[in-house]
Amino acid sequence: TLSDFDPQEKEMGHSLSLSVAHLEWARHWINLLDTPGLPDLSGRALAALPAADTAAVLISAQSGIESGTRRMMAASADKCRLIVVTRIDGNGTDFEALMESICDAFGRQCLPINLPTPGGEAVIDCFFEPAYDAVPAFSSVQAAHNAIVDQVVELDEELMAAYLEQGESLDPEQLHDPFEKALREGHLIPVCFVSARTGAGVRELLD
Repeated sequence: TLSDFDPQEKEMGHSLSLSVAHLEWARHWINLLDTPGLPDLSGRALAALPAADTAAVLISAQSGIESGTRRMMAASADKCRLIVVTRIDGNGTDFEALMESICDAFGRQCLPINLPTPGGEAVIDCFFEPAYDAVPAFSSVQAAHNAIVDQVVELDEELMAAYLEQGESLDPEQLHDPFEKALREGHLIPVCFVSARTGAGVRELLD
């Protein structure tokens, strides 16, 4: 609603050119480079990559992985990446099958950092403050949390020893630095679920 300001973009419901926006969140200044998602305009999206620190690649929960998705994931392989699954409030989405196709296409380092509720009206945090008693649309909060921690501690021998040998629980503060390192090295690609229409998952994505 902000970056697609051109009348033709509003009429088509798609971005046609790169636009820049910004926001402040949790005392951080975030610059957003919104690029077209249409395959015919992928050149304009690729041109923005050198200026970006992190690539957020969007996948529609209804359409699934498309050719443009694969191209952007490949082109951004040298950057921190996250996958944002949009339109989770749509009907009939098989989230488990979609997550499996994401892992098949881009590797088992793609791990959900939150999970949608069965109707897609909200998401359940699996990392910062996991609600272990919540029932997601697929998998479980405990399984998702364990998978993220297992992936992150691989890059920190001290944390791994505490986690595996002593059975200590780890809080997000302990995992912050290895989490960041895992992102930089492509050892982790977080998957976030959102709905732009309802706002579900947007706050969790920003966190």
